[in-house]
Amino acid sequence: MESIKIIIMKKLTILLLIALNTAVHSQDNHRGWPELNAFIQQQMGIFNVPGLSATIIVGDSLIWKNHFGYANLETNTPVTDATLFGVLSV
Repeated sequence: MESIKIIIMKKLTILLLIALNTAVHSQDNHRGWPELNAFIQQQMGIFNVPGLSATIIVGDSLIWKNHFGYANLETNTPVTDATLFGVLSV
C-alpha cells in the first residue's frame, strides 16, 4: 500500500507536468515562467512540500530551472543546485 506522501508526490508531479507542458507550448515561453513559479509555490503550499528543484529541458537546451523552499527546515537551508533529493518514479 502506497503511503500518503507518495500519493501526494505523484499528484504534485502530474500537476507540475501539466503546467510545464503549458509553459513550453505557449506562444511566448518566457511569459509563462512567472505563472509557473507561482503555480509551483502554490502547489508546494497545498501539499506541504518543503523544497524542490525543477528544470525544463527541450532537446539539448536548458530552457528553465528554479529552486523553491528549503532543503532543511531545521536549519533554514535553501534548496540549491547542490541539493540532493530522493528519486520518485511515477
